[in-house]
Amino acid sequence: MCYEELRDVAVLKDRALEQEIRSREGAEEWLQATKQAAGKLRERVEKVAAEHIAELRKHKTMFMELASAHRQLEVDLARSALGGHNLGRSWSTLTWQPLRSSSVRPMKRGGHRCVWRPGT
Repeated sequence: MCYEELRDVAVLKDRALEQEIRSREGAEEWLQATKQAAGKLRERVEKVAAEHIAELRKHKTMFMELASAHRQLEVDLARSALGGHNLGRSWSTLTWQPLRSSSVRPMKRGGHRCVWRPGT
């Protein structure tokens, strides 16, 4: 090989090396950009999840209050229905308990009925 061929080979190697360096720098920039985007997305997902959990807790609390009010309303209705009949029982003993008897058909939802529980 002559001197010119060696110089041409060296120039080609230098160009290839420079191109590889530019390619790696571009890949590193792209990697940094995707890491930043992933971090922002992760923060956004955590924020949305926290908002969703807060909303679920609020709805759960509202449902519990509604169910409690509904049960209290049914107890009050039962008390008013029995108001004309003095059965010798205290109003404070009217409570809710699960159905235990197979001869009594449960309500469509809940499976509870209003019963007297003595001594409470």
